[in-house]
Amino acid sequence: MKKNIFKPFEMTHTNVYNKSYPEEENRAKGYNMFGQVDDYDILTEGEGGIFSTAEDLFKWDKSGMH
Repeated sequence: MKKNIFKPFEMTHTNVYNKSYPEEENRAKGYNMFGQVDDYDILTEGEGGIFSTAEDLFKWDKSGMH
């Protein structure tokens, strides 16, 4: 994704979750009804593992790749 999408469209604030890297700074976290952090599943399935900004998503939208 980095080589074929993020880099060509200059999406410099977008990446895919990889548990071997340090945790993303300023990432929103999910919580369960007991107030405990509970968002592991969203980080490992489908679109839940992609981190981006509104600006980068706008670049992707303008690209027509969707």
